[in-house]
Amino acid sequence: MDRQPHRAGVGQHRRGSRPPHAALPRRLRCGEGGGLHDLGDRLRVRAHERDAGLRDRTTCLLLERLRRTARDVPLHRLASGGLEARRMIRSRSLRRDTTGVTIVEFAIVAPVLLALIFGILDLGHGLYMRSVLQGAVQDAGRDAGLESGQAAQADIDASVKASVQAVMPFIPDEDIAIERSNYQAFSDVGTPEDFDDTNGNDTYDAGECFTDQNGNAQWDSDVGAAGLGGADDIVHYQVTVTYDRIFPLWSMIGLPQQDTAQATTVMRNQPFGVQEGRTSVRVCP
Repeated sequence: MDRQPHRAGVGQHRRGSRPPHAALPRRLRCGEGGGLHDLGDRLRVRAHERDAGLRDRTTCLLLERLRRTARDVPLHRLASGGLEARRMIRSRSLRRDTTGVTIVEFAIVAPVLLALIFGILDLGHGLYMRSVLQGAVQDAGRDAGLESGQAAQADIDASVKASVQAVMPFIPDEDIAIERSNYQAFSDVGTPEDFDDTNGNDTYDAGECFTDQNGNAQWDSDVGAAGLGGADDIVHYQVTVTYDRIFPLWSMIGLPQQDTAQATTVMRNQPFGVQEGRTSVRVCP
């Protein structure tokens, strides 16, 4: 009985031939039967090819990583498949693993970075406090130069302290020192009283004669008299503030934690009267 050659029916294809979806048209034509089915087949084939490509690339990457990891392991140890070979591969893999390096780098850099930030903040706060202090001293000097300055001296000092404590409220009143001294002329500010330098060392020594110009019966390195003075007198107004820094950074690096800020102004009192003269007295102990 003769056998008829088998013909591929619908949905079948010969071995080695392309599957039906490979012969799909490039464009769908409206009105032709099976157009939507052809589109679904094409999308499924493309998704399958894309997934297969991703799997192949992932496999290649894993094999390449394994090859690099095991590159330095002797071949006889790899061939044996023993525990020692697996340990060597694992140790080399961990050695080349960079996971977690960022946290280690941050742990090294963080102390320096924080110290820099705190130092900048502390210095900025100190500069701001000095600026406020200088402004308060300027205002106090102008107010003290008025005729009513003598009577309002306590209020002027309280205003200066309030300005400083507005910036640093933890500073007590006793850490804010206010000094006033008055002179006959601007050239007298910071000038020492005259004395007889008998031993030629350019320094006043006990027992040497001197000229008492401020009326306190002792030699002074500054001829200024205490207080605000009178009309047309020159007044040296100075405020010194001792405070602890905000951040405990300085003590950690061996520097003093306490700092001092100082502001000074020199002004002439208003001519609300006639300037009084001063009498110098020669003193020889």
